[in-house]
Amino acid sequence: MSQPKEPRFFADRVELDAGPPLSDPDERRRLEGRPGQWRRGLAWYRSLFDPGFPVRGESSTVYSSPWYPSCAERIAAVVPEAKLVLAIRDPVERAISNYRYERHRGAERRPPEIALDPSGLSAQGSRLSGALERYRALFGEQAVLVIVAEDVLRDAATEMRRVFEFAGVEPAFTSEDFSRRWNVTAGMGSRRWRWNARIRELPVVRELRRRAPRAARWAIERLVLPRSGPPDAGLEVPAAVRARLCEELADEAARMRELTGLALESWSV
Repeated sequence: MSQPKEPRFFADRVELDAGPPLSDPDERRRLEGRPGQWRRGLAWYRSLFDPGFPVRGESSTVYSSPWYPSCAERIAAVVPEAKLVLAIRDPVERAISNYRYERHRGAERRPPEIALDPSGLSAQGSRLSGALERYRALFGEQAVLVIVAEDVLRDAATEMRRVFEFAGVEPAFTSEDFSRRWNVTAGMGSRRWRWNARIRELPVVRELRRRAPRAARWAIERLVLPRSGPPDAGLEVPAAVRARLCEELADEAARMRELTGLALESWSV
């Protein structure tokens, strides 16, 4: 896998008009401040992988964002034989988790009643069915594997076996890391977590991770990787806010069930 974990290479500038409309100017600015790395070029992208491995991959969540639809076309142009794994999650829980993450890293200061507005960034960012349709249209249905986050949490070994078989690598591989949980958003309230998150995004630290010898990159990543701290009770989401999200995102859940044929029984919508 690439180092860093999320290179965001196939993303360029955000395409605000291509995704769900965002009326809040602060949310629009937040997205505009997250450009991808397409400008760095293919040589930079290749440098993130060990060429000794016949199967290589990366994990950039921005590729399924509704505001970066051109990622799919860039991937198809550069790696037309790619196999793609889309991890989906209860859209309501994903929206709440995203809100908590943004709060903990200091980018979001609004209360959940405002920040989790059904038309806002956190809620509309849960709409991944459009990405699934785009990638299937470009690569074919057989080239896109859908896994469910709740299933991975319940039985990581079984779900990872599916991923490995799909990718064409050793399906029986296992690791103690399968049972570890990193960056649990319900426990990101510690001061140390906030400082680590900010340090990790400093240009000098990002450049250090990029330039370090491959063998040292994971050590650097773990050194600055935020670990979960004590729960932040101040980020409880009121029942009325959750109910409003359920109403807004019910159509997204229904569309995902239609596209995947999965029951998704553990979802709240």
